[in-house]
Amino acid sequence: REKNFSMLIGAMRDVVRFASEAELVLVGDGPDRRKYELGIRNYGLERHIVLAGWRDDLPSLYATCDVFVLPSFFEGWGVAVLEAMASGLPVVMTDVGLAGEAVRNGVNGVIIPVGDLASLVRALENLHRYPSRRAALGVAARKTAAELSIPAEEYRERLRESFSACLV
Repeated sequence: REKNFSMLIGAMRDVVRFASEAELVLVGDGPDRRKYELGIRNYGLERHIVLAGWRDDLPSLYATCDVFVLPSFFEGWGVAVLEAMASGLPVVMTDVGLAGEAVRNGVNGVIIPVGDLASLVRALENLHRYPSRRAALGVAARKTAAELSIPAEEYRERLRESFSACLV
């Protein structure tokens, strides 16, 4: 529920009006899957939304996408966001987690208010209508991800420090 896939499904009702070829791939699995399937059927979006379930090949999936969307109600650091950025995808995300830190509004992605369906649809419409803008955000996203890269051992050490701080 915290990923707010329901908002994405709702947004697709509007997105297909200006992008009839649009496809949304929802990755992950959980107890709300039946609810999402029902929403997809009720909105007649079966040709536009794929429930991909759990995937361990995200980089190959990102290569087929134009935009990465994270509509979460709350989020931690958001590794999937960084992976998408490293793949050159512009990110549209709610103002959670690393929004403002790694994803900078208008620089390498678009940050929208949490739960704001209209803002999500506007952002997606803008990126659809202006492919050069979408491409520029993707290039900037890849550059940002490259600059954030740290050696694996340093990452593990930071993770250990974070866990230790939480246990105190």
